[in-house]
Amino acid sequence: MTERDLLPLVHDAQQVAGLLAARRRGQEAEEDLALLLRETDAKALAGGAMLLADVAVGLLSHLTGEDYQHCVRRLTVDLESAVAGGGSG
Repeated sequence: MTERDLLPLVHDAQQVAGLLAARRRGQEAEEDLALLLRETDAKALAGGAMLLADVAVGLLSHLTGEDYQHCVRRLTVDLESAVAGGGSG
């Protein structure tokens, strides 16, 4: 993939980051969130989320010194625990 091929994916990841930020701002950002969701298709959201997640896991791996795969496994266990009510963070 060339840099030019990646530009739309980077834009999609930025959109996802905007969605996350709007969601964290809470109720006052409800309109912003709804607008971003209307303007972004599911394929773009999925691709952007994958890129953003990959960068985030890579950063976590770098900061903790843990193997990337170990970080992924730990995050999936944390997600499962959170849903089951055990919440790890």
